[in-house]
Amino acid sequence: MPTSLLSMAPKVQESQEAEACPFKSRSYVYDYTKVTELPIAPTDENPSRDGFTKQRCYPGSDPEAEEYCVYANPSFGGDRGMILYIRPSYLLQKLDLFTEFKPDSALITDKERTEFPFKLVHMPSKGGLGAVADRKINVGQLVIVDYSLVYLSADITEIDLSEWAPRLKYMVDLLPLKGRELFAKQHGVGEIDTAWIVSAFQRNVFAAPQDNDSQDLNHDCRPNVGYRFNNVTIQVEMHALREIAPGEELSISYITLVQSREKRRKSLHGTYGFHCGCSQCSLSDAESDASDQRVEKIRELWDVISDWDSSPPSTPAMADEILELFKAVSCHSFFLSDIPSTLSLTTYIYIYI
Repeated sequence: MPTSLLSMAPKVQESQEAEACPFKSRSYVYDYTKVTELPIAPTDENPSRDGFTKQRCYPGSDPEAEEYCVYANPSFGGDRGMILYIRPSYLLQKLDLFTEFKPDSALITDKERTEFPFKLVHMPSKGGLGAVADRKINVGQLVIVDYSLVYLSADITEIDLSEWAPRLKYMVDLLPLKGRELFAKQHGVGEIDTAWIVSAFQRNVFAAPQDNDSQDLNHDCRPNVGYRFNNVTIQVEMHALREIAPGEELSISYITLVQSREKRRKSLHGTYGFHCGCSQCSLSDAESDASDQRVEKIRELWDVISDWDSSPPSTPAMADEILELFKAVSCHSFFLSDIPSTLSLTTYIYIYI
C-alpha cells in the first residue's frame, strides 16, 4: 500500500508562522538543522537511477521476501528532495512509469504552489491552520497538487512502530535541508524527535487507495475536497467535490466515512485527538440515526453491487437506490478513491442486467 507524505508548508509566509500556527513553533521537536545521517553518494558499484541512490535496506514483515531499501534523491524538486522506501525489483519496474524523474520533466515550481486557489489562515477553534478558498472553485477543479517528500511502498501497519521509528527518522534525515524544514513544520505530537516523527507520519500521510489524513486541510465528515495519489507522477492530487465559494474553508476526510457517527468520532479522537464538530456530527440524535441508517444501507448495497457473483444478482433498482442514497447523505467523498469503478458498476448494471 503506497503511502506518501506531502507538505503544503510553502503556502505559509515565514512572518506569519509563529502567530498563525501554534503547533509549528520556532523551536521544532525535530531539529531539521542537525541530522545524524547523510545520504550516500552514488558510486560505480552503487549507481544512481534517475537521481535515486540506494542507502540502507531493511527486512519486511516476511523474512523470506525481498528486502525494502531506502533510495535518496536529494536534488529533486528544487532541492526539496524525495525519499523512496521500496523493494529494488519493484523500483526497477516503476522507474519506467515514474514520469517526474526524467531529465525533460516539467516539475512543479514554488511559484505555481503560491497560485493554488486557497490561503492558509489561523483557526483558533481548530488548533492551528486551515485552508480557505481565495476565489470561486468549480466542481472538479484542481485545488492542490504536489510531490511526496517520502514515499513508502510498504504497509506501515505491517511492522511494529518501535521498528518504524528509527527507520522514519533515518529517511527524514536523508532529505536535504529544504525538505527537512518542510517536514519539521508538519503537525505531530511527542517530546522526542523519533516519537514526533512517527506521529507526523501518522497524521500527515496520504495512502492509496484508502482514505487517510492531511495537514493544513481540516477534516469534515462531508468534505468539499477529495484527493487521490497518482502512482505515476508520485503526486497527491486534490480536486473540488462541489462548487466552493470564496472564503469557504476547504476540507477533506481523514477517515473512511461509511460508518456511523459514533464510530467516526471515536476514530477521529483516537487517532487525531479531537472531537469532530462538523455539521454532520452536530445533527440531532434523531437526524444522526436516520443518516447512520442510510450509510449502513449504502454499505449493504455496495457489498452486493461490487460482488459480481452475488446471489441474487445486482439489479438496476439497486443502482438507483445507492445513487439516491449518495445524494441524500451528501456523500461526495464516499468511495472517492474508487469513483471510476463505482460509475462503471452502476453503468454495467443498467446496461447488461
